[in-house]
Amino acid sequence: MDTTRRDQRRADRTRTQSIRRVFLRPVAVFACWRVAQLALSWWFDGHPGDAAFRWDGQAYRRILESGYHVGSGEKPTVGAFFPGLAWLTRAVEVVVPSHRTAELLTVNVVALLAFVGVFGVVRAWRDDRTATGAVVLLALFPSSLFLWTFYSEGLFIALSAGAFWADRRGRKGLSVALACGAAATRTIGLAVAVALVVGHVWREHRVRLLTVAYAVVGVLGLGAVMVQQRDQLGDALGFVHAEKYWGRRLEPPWVSIREGLGALRDGDPRLVKVLDLVSVALVVGCVVYVLWKRRGAWPVESWLLPVVALGIPLCGPFLASINRYVLSAWPVFGIAAEMLDRGPRWARWAWYVASGTAAVFYARYWARGNFVA
Repeated sequence: MDTTRRDQRRADRTRTQSIRRVFLRPVAVFACWRVAQLALSWWFDGHPGDAAFRWDGQAYRRILESGYHVGSGEKPTVGAFFPGLAWLTRAVEVVVPSHRTAELLTVNVVALLAFVGVFGVVRAWRDDRTATGAVVLLALFPSSLFLWTFYSEGLFIALSAGAFWADRRGRKGLSVALACGAAATRTIGLAVAVALVVGHVWREHRVRLLTVAYAVVGVLGLGAVMVQQRDQLGDALGFVHAEKYWGRRLEPPWVSIREGLGALRDGDPRLVKVLDLVSVALVVGCVVYVLWKRRGAWPVESWLLPVVALGIPLCGPFLASINRYVLSAWPVFGIAAEMLDRGPRWARWAWYVASGTAAVFYARYWARGNFVA
């Protein structure tokens, strides 16, 4: 009996230590990042709460408050934005009476879950060191400020990373539910279910019931968005048709690259355009690294999601917002962490310093009300 109790206590201690390893590091990185972001916002603007709702944040807020209804003669540009963040915030408003508090609480909690999710899944794919590097690189990336604004990037990362992590740990039901939610957050949300389906078929060389379930829930998540847009916007494909009002059309990827290089030459905010180009190079470099040198070491999901997350917006006429879209390609931060860890130490610290410095200027530009992504 005593031996059984000792074994049970030892197992409990091991489980507790494992939980601490999973949560303490990403929570610590999140806390340092959030304090730094708050300090920068106060320093440059003095109104961090207001800064959370600029530009696209107003569109998500509008969906929360009035759905997709548009006035007579008004262009249905709001259709380009998915309602997942609004749905979650509305649920939070049930227990938080203040709309503004519910909105800010939602995005900040979701950002924390995004950090934990990225750490957890990269740790499951590789190891603790790579997972720690992944969340550090995510925090230092300049456009990470969109994780605390009223944008959908944080929710997408939390749901997609959670779906991959749950799938890796055998929590199939949870993974299915999170993949369904991810499909309702962004245009590329369906890519999460696609990546899970391809990953399973790739590894098992057959189609199982679970594989079909992933495909179905991805369609269901997108279907829920289409139902709301049909009822309120009068167009089930409003998210597709709205792109023309934003000047987007299907083009070969080199067209947007050429536009980005031209804008950089013309002086159109240089830091933002440099970050757009760096974001493209980051994703392409990480995908090539995995497929060329580390094939088999990283799962299919780790490179397929970034390919879709970058490929869709890159097939447009301009490079705008790519530095924000790269957040949806979050597995590249884990891959980049491994690349830097396997290289010379100076390269890793050079990236940290360069990225952190750029983040300060990026926050300053955003705080002054400029469009950065």
